[in-house]
Parts: sequence; C-alpha cells; structure tokens
Amino acid sequence: MTFNCLEAWVHPVHHLVELWAIDKAGNIDSCRVDVSVADNYSLCNFDPTTNGVTTYDLVLISKHILDTEPLNSPYKIIAADANKSGSITTIDIVEIRKLILGIYDSFPNNQSWRFVDENFSFPNVQNPFQTNLADTIVLIDWSCSFTQTEFTGIKVGDVNNTAIPNANTPPPAESRAPCFLAFPDTVLEAGETVEIPLRSTEKADWLGLQFSVYFDPELLDIEGIESSALPDFDQNNWTLSKPGRLNLSWSSAQPNAFSPGAEVVRLRIKAHSDMLLSKAFKNVENPRLTPEAYEMEGVVRPLQIVFSENGATETSQVFAPQPNPTTAGAMLPIQLSQAQTLRLEVRDISGKLLWDNELSLEKGTHTLEIPASAMPQAGMYVWRVLAGGDLKIGKLTKG
Repeated sequence: MTFNCLEAWVHPVHHLVELWAIDKAGNIDSCRVDVSVADNYSLCNFDPTTNGVTTYDLVLISKHILDTEPLNSPYKIIAADANKSGSITTIDIVEIRKLILGIYDSFPNNQSWRFVDENFSFPNVQNPFQTNLADTIVLIDWSCSFTQTEFTGIKVGDVNNTAIPNANTPPPAESRAPCFLAFPDTVLEAGETVEIPLRSTEKADWLGLQFSVYFDPELLDIEGIESSALPDFDQNNWTLSKPGRLNLSWSSAQPNAFSPGAEVVRLRIKAHSDMLLSKAFKNVENPRLTPEAYEMEGVVRPLQIVFSENGATETSQVFAPQPNPTTAGAMLPIQLSQAQTLRLEVRDISGKLLWDNELSLEKGTHTLEIPASAMPQAGMYVWRVLAGGDLKIGKLTKG
C-alpha cells in the first residue's frame, strides 16, 4: 500500500493494514498494524482542498454582489454559493476565505464539488437556484443497457474555473514579473515587541493579495496584524493556522492604489532573542497559499516577500537572496528605478570567480537566478551585483 500527501490532507485517519510474512520453510504468520498518516514536518505544503480557489475568486464574488461585474454563468454562480443557501452574499466570501486561510479543511454546509447533468437547461441562467439542480441521474434496469451520461463538475469557491481535477501537485509558477512586499531588515532585541511595516516596492493598483509567511516560532511570535491601507482589513483576513505559519488573504471589488514605499500592513512582533529580522523567516518551496497579487483586468502577479537593508523601497535595490542558507541554488530579487545592464557574480571566499552572468533589464522588479552549479560544494560564497559604478555584495551559504 502506498500513502502520500493526499492521505494526510484529505483522510488524516488510521488505516488498519494486515502484514503477512512467509519464510523459506513455508511458515506463515500475520499481524495487523494500525497506520496513521500525518504531515508532522509540513512537507506536504500544497493543499488540494484549495485547488483553484484563491483570493481572486473573492474579488469576482464581491463584484457580483455589488453588481459591478455579475458572474456570467449559472455554474459560476453555483460555485460562489459556498454555504449552499441558494443565494450569493458576503457570508459566502467569509466562508471561502476561511477555507483559503486554512481555518476550514472543508465547507461545513457544502461539498467541495457539485455536479449537474450536462443536459440540464437552467430556466433562469441569472438565478440557477430558482429550480432544483439536476445533480442526480436515475437509471432503470441499467444492467441490460447502459447509456453514457455526462455531468458538469463545479468546484465550490472557484468562480473563474481554474481548478485542476485530481491534482496532487502545485500549479505551475506564473511567468509574469513578480511584485515585492518589503520588510525593513530590523535588528530585534530579546523580549521587545515591535511593529514592523510591510511596504510596497512599486506603484500598484491592487484588487487583492494572498500569501503565506513561514517563521521560526522559537525566535519570534506574530501577535497581530493591522492595516490602515487595505479597506475592511481585520482579524478575519489573516490567521496563524500552525505554529510558525501566517496566512493572509485580502480582497476588494475596487482597485486600491499604492505608491512605492507605501505601507500595506503592519505586523506586531515579539522577539525571543537578539537577531536580524530576516533570520527568523523561512523560504518554503510550496507554501500553503500561492503568493499572488491581483491587478486590474484580472492580471495575477507572483508576490515575493523580501527584506530591505536600509528601509527604503522606492529606489533601485538588491534584496537578500532566498533561500539563505540553501541546499541548491538561490534567487536574488532586485528592483530597478531605470533600465540597466548589470553583472551578477559568484565567488568563493578567497575571491576566485566561479560563475557570472550579464543581463540587460528593464525598469521594474526582477528575480535573478543563482544556479546550484555556481556553488559546486557546501560552504560560504560571495555574490556581487555590479551596475554601472555601483556594487552590491553579500554572502550566501550552501549546506
């Protein structure tokens, strides 16, 4: 029998398994073993229960409720009815957000999927709840003859139809240029409680954000999050679903403008030891929430949390590499205030050049790759970015 992440996500229960053994003499014996599948080390970070359901769905449902952009399909309307009440209200947004944040593993009053006879004709496509949905097909004497039947599957919460049925791996990464939210890389003292702003690094008009942040709970606690910049942001927009994991989801029916350096949210953090803020945070390959920002016209951009050494976010910057330490390669986020040609280098601790790459980049945000091959063995390395007469340098450890 093979158990995988799906067992831990969907069926975290005990399995009774019989074990049989036979030796060369033909003696046979057996026993029963109780197997419990659990993700104790959070290795199964992709959660299929939210497959296709993102904060952007909440943006679209909000627009439907306000009648600024009604959902244009009865299937989308059915998908938006998270509490199965036969109507679309802000309560559905609350329910879907709880699923996104990980407060719910499943909807308490609905299934994950609903199915409608493909040939069913809705009398009123603007209100599919006026009649009972044809979600069953009755077959009489089917053993004698079987007529093929088809259903239309509806993933509850997924109003833009992005769910991938039977998926057990994360969706492919977006190819769009990322946008950054930057923490000032503050020095914290043991026992102190501080408020740390998370700022936009560029001019943006956002309809929504979602991301997960992983940190070491032995080094710090996140005691709360506030925002005066995000409309209707409160304690329902974030959760500490597990020790060391913060999930955040915010959405709006109207775009909200941010200038470079503008504060987006503010975290209240209590430090347990003296440290640099960035040392307490971890990079996870497949976080619980895919980090995304939603712009006008449905543009979805990958979102990265970075650390700014000097606190400034509106000028050209090279942010800290991620992850650091690394067991493979690393990514180096940068922000350019103008188009530039730059050179990225990796050297060993003695200064010997091991790898370099020259790039011509447009104004904006970029993520540069330092491949694993640039650091051939475990140890300390030095990375350098040269742009014109400016030089940025730092250390990168490969384990």
